Amino acid sequence: MRRSRLADIVTLTVAVAGIALFCAAPSHGQSYKVESDLHKALFKDSNYDTGVIPIVDSTKPLKVQLFLGMNYLLDIDEKQGMMTAALYPSLSWTDERLKWEPHDYENLMSISVLPEKLWMPDVQVFNSVGAASADTLHSPKVTVFSNGTLYHTFGLVSRTPCELNLISFPFDVNTCFIQFGSWSEPNRRIELELQDTTQSLAFYGRHPSWKLQNFTAQANDIIISDTETFTELSISVRVARKGSYYYRLFVAPAAVCMFVIPVIHFLPPSSNEKLTLGNQSYPLYQLPCHLLMGVSNAEVCSCLQED
Repeated sequence: MRRSRLADIVTLTVAVAGIALFCAAPSHGQSYKVESDLHKALFKDSNYDTGVIPIVDSTKPLKVQLFLGMNYLLDIDEKQGMMTAALYPSLSWTDERLKWEPHDYENLMSISVLPEKLWMPDVQVFNSVGAASADTLHSPKVTVFSNGTLYHTFGLVSRTPCELNLISFPFDVNTCFIQFGSWSEPNRRIELELQDTTQSLAFYGRHPSWKLQNFTAQANDIIISDTETFTELSISVRVARKGSYYYRLFVAPAAVCMFVIPVIHFLPPSSNEKLTLGNQSYPLYQLPCHLLMGVSNAEVCSCLQED
């Protein structure tokens, strides 16, 4: 009898605990409905217009903050004077139309929205050669918080002109610039600010041929007319060529040639070693010339075999 009562008590306790856990478990359908209701309230019921800039006070511009990080220096083309870099810009601004009370939506603090459904600042790379390609794998939705703050981070591959000074080659140091700004909105409508760049290189990967020495930024005003001024955020990228590779490839062979050529010159004309040494040293000073002319390794090897 006692065992039967004990079994009944245990069974009842387990049943009550199971019901409590079931009731406490979050309902995914309800959460989905809550977020769906919030999307409807923010965009459909309010007739949200993506073409209207969210300025509350017409006397004050909308503040848009830009954080620019650099993932990798992809390439520096010495012939064309171009720098290709992988960047991850992050934009933040406030849209008063997208505020809500979290307690009205089960304490929902933030949602993710497609950029096509929002007003987006048209911040672009001013000096990009061709269209800058966005990395779709790292182009997430815009995060919207309950206080109306929006954050958008995306991947970007930019190709910008870079004036190279090759006088000190292969120990040259060059500075390239990446210029950001709004194409259509002047300062009286958008106040573009650049956040601190101390963390811009937190995820930077080293380049095998170039060393990144400095990454700084400054804001410049571009005066279009007496009444229109645009802000340009200029990113300065200072890189130094890693000269050890070129030292072994060019400087060392040149030093050997400086020693070999006088020796060949002072050998007697009738000496067989003069002709042999000259033929053997010929590929030594021809190889750097082929590489400087952009000839591939296969072509260089074939030329050396023919010689």
